[in-house]
Amino acid sequence: MPCATWPPPILYLILARGGSKRLPGKNLLTLDGVSLTARAILRAQACVTPGDRVAVSTDSLDIAAEARSHGAGVIIRPPHLADDDTTAEEAARHALPHHPGAGYVCLVQPTSPFAPPEHVQQVVRDGLEYQGAYSAHPNGRPTGIAYCQPVRLINLGGSFCHGHPTPAPADPLATLDIDTLEDWQEAQRHAL
Repeated sequence: MPCATWPPPILYLILARGGSKRLPGKNLLTLDGVSLTARAILRAQACVTPGDRVAVSTDSLDIAAEARSHGAGVIIRPPHLADDDTTAEEAARHALPHHPGAGYVCLVQPTSPFAPPEHVQQVVRDGLEYQGAYSAHPNGRPTGIAYCQPVRLINLGGSFCHGHPTPAPADPLATLDIDTLEDWQEAQRHAL
């Protein structure tokens, strides 16, 4: 019987909707001349090994163009999977048929611009070792920076916190999540 590939190919998936309500256009806002979407792509690209892929799932043609200009694949999401009620898991299940060889999905959030690639790599290492991992605040609460889960759990309807994923503690600055104008202003202060 042939051995399975280890580590399995990973789909680094960036979910970047165009319809942010609290901070319109946030995924294309730039810090130091680099958009939040591009920052997430670069963070993911720094983690890939042979067989891995980086893709952006979006409903926005502008975000799609930004993703392509930085070498990421693009998956256009239909409107019913790009509204406020769409879960990350639903968007991931939509993306998986476009990357059939993936064994794991690592979500990389574009709204965490100060998360270093090394942290995403740690989430992936822990995800592979423990069958799931997520970025965490020191208290263990998820930060949203990155999640890593086996495709089989996502396809079974599980969430990125399904089972007992292990927390990967993140640096406090890395946990800054841009969702509001106030968050954006704080990020701009840190970028100086």
